[in-house]
Amino acid sequence: MLRRSVPGRSLAVGTSLLLSGFLFLAQAETSGKTQGEKFQAGTRFQSICKDASNVQTAAASLTRLTRDSSSKWADYDKKWNEIKPSVEDMNMKLAEIEAMKSSLSPSEVKALNKSMVLIKDLAGNTHEIRMQLDMSSKQLNELLIRSFSRNMVQKSETLEKLTAKASKTS
Repeated sequence: MLRRSVPGRSLAVGTSLLLSGFLFLAQAETSGKTQGEKFQAGTRFQSICKDASNVQTAAASLTRLTRDSSSKWADYDKKWNEIKPSVEDMNMKLAEIEAMKSSLSPSEVKALNKSMVLIKDLAGNTHEIRMQLDMSSKQLNELLIRSFSRNMVQKSETLEKLTAKASKTS
Protein backbone atom coordinates (compact mmCIF):
# COMPACT_ATOMS: atom_id res chain seq x y z
CA MET A 1 0.00 0.00 0.00
CA LEU A 2 2.80 2.34 0.81
CA ARG A 3 4.47 1.65 -2.53
CA ARG A 4 1.34 2.39 -4.50
CA SER A 5 0.70 5.75 -2.87
CA VAL A 6 4.26 7.05 -3.41
CA PRO A 7 4.15 6.77 -7.25
CA GLY A 8 0.66 8.28 -7.18
CA ARG A 9 1.95 11.20 -5.20
CA SER A 10 4.93 11.61 -7.48
CA LEU A 11 2.63 11.59 -10.47
CA ALA A 12 0.40 14.21 -8.87
CA VAL A 13 3.36 16.40 -7.91
CA GLY A 14 4.90 16.02 -11.38
CA THR A 15 1.60 16.87 -13.07
CA SER A 16 1.10 19.97 -10.91
CA LEU A 17 4.67 21.13 -11.59
CA LEU A 18 4.19 20.60 -15.32
CA LEU A 19 0.88 22.45 -15.26
CA SER A 20 2.32 25.36 -13.27
CA GLY A 21 5.22 25.54 -15.75
CA PHE A 22 2.79 25.83 -18.65
CA LEU A 23 0.83 28.51 -16.82
CA PHE A 24 4.02 30.44 -16.11
CA LEU A 25 5.04 30.31 -19.78
CA ALA A 26 1.57 31.37 -20.92
CA GLN A 27 1.65 34.30 -18.46
CA ALA A 28 5.12 35.35 -19.66
CA GLU A 29 4.03 35.16 -23.30
CA THR A 30 0.92 37.26 -22.63
CA SER A 31 2.95 39.78 -20.63
CA GLY A 32 5.53 40.01 -23.43
CA LYS A 33 2.80 40.54 -26.00
CA THR A 34 1.26 43.32 -23.91
CA GLN A 35 4.65 45.02 -23.47
CA GLY A 36 5.28 44.71 -27.22
CA GLU A 37 1.88 46.22 -28.01
CA LYS A 38 2.50 49.07 -25.57
CA PHE A 39 5.81 49.80 -27.31
CA GLN A 40 4.09 49.66 -30.70
CA ALA A 41 1.34 51.99 -29.47
CA GLY A 42 3.96 54.45 -28.24
CA THR A 43 5.69 54.31 -31.61
CA ARG A 44 2.38 54.91 -33.39
CA PHE A 45 1.58 57.88 -31.13
CA GLN A 46 5.03 59.32 -31.97
CA SER A 47 4.32 58.90 -35.67
CA ILE A 48 0.96 60.67 -35.30
CA CYS A 49 2.73 63.45 -33.41
CA LYS A 50 5.18 63.95 -36.30
CA ASP A 51 2.36 63.89 -38.85
CA ALA A 52 0.41 66.43 -36.78
CA SER A 53 3.46 68.68 -36.80
CA ASN A 54 3.69 68.34 -40.61
CA VAL A 55 -0.01 69.18 -40.98
CA GLN A 56 0.36 72.15 -38.65
CA THR A 57 3.26 73.55 -40.71
CA ALA A 58 1.56 73.02 -44.08
CA ALA A 59 -1.78 74.41 -42.84
CA ALA A 60 -0.03 77.52 -41.47
CA SER A 61 1.60 77.98 -44.89
CA LEU A 62 -1.80 77.55 -46.50
CA THR A 63 -3.20 80.25 -44.22
CA ARG A 64 -0.38 82.58 -45.27
CA LEU A 65 -1.13 81.85 -48.94
CA THR A 66 -4.69 83.12 -48.48
CA ARG A 67 -3.27 86.52 -47.51
CA ASP A 68 -0.94 86.75 -50.51
CA SER A 69 -2.67 88.17 -53.57
CA SER A 70 -0.07 86.69 -55.91
CA SER A 71 -0.89 83.09 -54.82
CA LYS A 72 -2.11 80.80 -57.54
CA TRP A 73 -4.30 77.71 -57.52
CA ALA A 74 -1.19 75.53 -57.95
CA ASP A 75 0.27 76.96 -54.73
CA TYR A 76 -2.84 75.95 -52.80
CA ASP A 77 -2.86 72.54 -54.44
CA LYS A 78 0.79 71.99 -53.50
CA LYS A 79 0.07 72.72 -49.83
CA TRP A 80 -2.98 70.47 -49.89
CA ASN A 81 -0.77 67.70 -51.31
CA GLU A 82 1.54 68.15 -48.33
CA ILE A 83 -1.35 67.83 -45.87
CA LYS A 84 -3.31 64.91 -47.33
CA PRO A 85 -0.67 62.13 -46.95
CA SER A 86 -0.03 63.07 -43.31
CA VAL A 87 -3.75 62.99 -42.49
CA GLU A 88 -4.10 59.59 -44.19
CA ASP A 89 -1.07 58.27 -42.30
CA MET A 90 -2.55 59.48 -39.00
CA ASN A 91 -5.78 57.62 -39.78
CA MET A 92 -3.87 54.39 -40.45
CA LYS A 93 -1.77 54.69 -37.28
CA LEU A 94 -4.88 55.46 -35.26
CA ALA A 95 -6.55 52.30 -36.56
CA GLU A 96 -3.47 50.29 -35.55
CA ILE A 97 -3.53 51.75 -32.04
CA GLU A 98 -7.26 51.06 -31.80
CA ALA A 99 -6.56 47.38 -32.56
CA MET A 100 -4.29 47.32 -29.48
CA LYS A 101 -6.85 49.04 -27.27
CA SER A 102 -7.07 46.16 -24.78
CA SER A 103 -3.40 46.53 -23.82
CA LEU A 104 -3.46 50.33 -23.44
CA SER A 105 -3.46 52.15 -20.13
CA PRO A 106 -6.50 54.27 -19.24
CA SER A 107 -4.59 57.47 -20.10
CA GLU A 108 -3.63 56.02 -23.50
CA VAL A 109 -7.25 55.04 -24.19
CA LYS A 110 -8.28 58.59 -23.33
CA ALA A 111 -5.61 59.95 -25.69
CA LEU A 112 -6.79 57.53 -28.37
CA ASN A 113 -10.40 58.68 -28.05
CA LYS A 114 -9.45 62.37 -28.18
CA SER A 115 -7.12 61.72 -31.12
CA MET A 116 -9.93 60.03 -33.03
CA VAL A 117 -12.05 63.18 -32.83
CA LEU A 118 -9.18 65.49 -33.79
CA ILE A 119 -8.07 63.36 -36.74
CA LYS A 120 -11.64 63.09 -37.96
CA ASP A 121 -11.87 66.90 -37.89
CA LEU A 122 -8.55 67.22 -39.73
CA ALA A 123 -9.73 64.78 -42.40
CA GLY A 124 -12.96 66.75 -42.77
CA ASN A 125 -11.10 70.04 -43.18
CA THR A 126 -8.73 68.44 -45.68
CA HIS A 127 -11.72 67.26 -47.69
CA GLU A 128 -13.38 70.68 -47.55
CA ILE A 129 -10.23 72.40 -48.79
CA ARG A 130 -10.04 69.92 -51.67
CA MET A 131 -13.68 70.63 -52.50
CA GLN A 132 -12.96 74.36 -52.58
CA LEU A 133 -9.97 73.81 -54.84
CA ASP A 134 -11.98 71.60 -57.18
CA MET A 135 -14.90 74.04 -57.39
CA SER A 136 -12.78 77.12 -58.00
CA SER A 137 -12.33 77.33 -61.73
CA LYS A 138 -11.51 81.05 -61.72
CA GLN A 139 -11.88 82.44 -58.21
CA LEU A 140 -10.71 80.79 -55.00
CA ASN A 141 -12.68 81.39 -51.83
CA GLU A 142 -9.66 82.43 -49.76
CA LEU A 143 -11.76 83.25 -46.69
CA LEU A 144 -13.21 79.76 -46.52
CA ILE A 145 -9.84 78.11 -47.18
CA ARG A 146 -8.28 80.35 -44.51
CA SER A 147 -10.96 79.30 -42.03
CA PHE A 148 -10.36 75.59 -42.70
CA SER A 149 -6.58 75.95 -42.59
CA ARG A 150 -6.66 77.91 -39.30
CA ASN A 151 -8.87 75.22 -37.83
CA MET A 152 -6.35 72.62 -39.01
CA VAL A 153 -3.48 74.51 -37.36
CA GLN A 154 -5.35 74.53 -34.04
CA LYS A 155 -6.47 70.88 -34.22
CA SER A 156 -3.05 69.61 -35.30
CA GLU A 157 -1.35 71.58 -32.52
CA THR A 158 -3.68 70.02 -29.96
CA LEU A 159 -3.15 66.58 -31.50
CA GLU A 160 0.62 67.02 -31.48
CA LYS A 161 0.65 67.85 -27.75
CA LEU A 162 -1.76 65.04 -26.93
CA THR A 163 0.14 62.34 -28.82
CA ALA A 164 3.53 63.54 -27.59
CA LYS A 165 2.29 63.07 -24.04
CA ALA A 166 0.74 59.67 -24.86
CA SER A 167 3.93 58.41 -26.53
CA LYS A 168 5.93 59.17 -23.38
CA THR A 169 3.60 57.13 -21.18
CA SER A 170 3.85 54.05 -23.43
